[in-house]
Amino acid sequence: MIELYWDIGRTILDRQQNEPWGSKVLERLARDLRAEFPHMKGFFPHQRLQHARLRRSLGRP
Repeated sequence: MIELYWDIGRTILDRQQNEPWGSKVLERLARDLRAEFPHMKGFFPHQRLQHARLRRSLGRP
């Protein structure tokens, strides 16, 4: 599970860096994750922001 969150954080940071402001990166990713993993709970934009913060605070290998 931690590896999944780590990868989600990397995806968020990469997308935020490469896509223009206002492109709703977190909202789109949360929607995509809910569609891909319908049995899992907690794929909401504010939680994706926490994953990005975790990734940023621990470094970006």
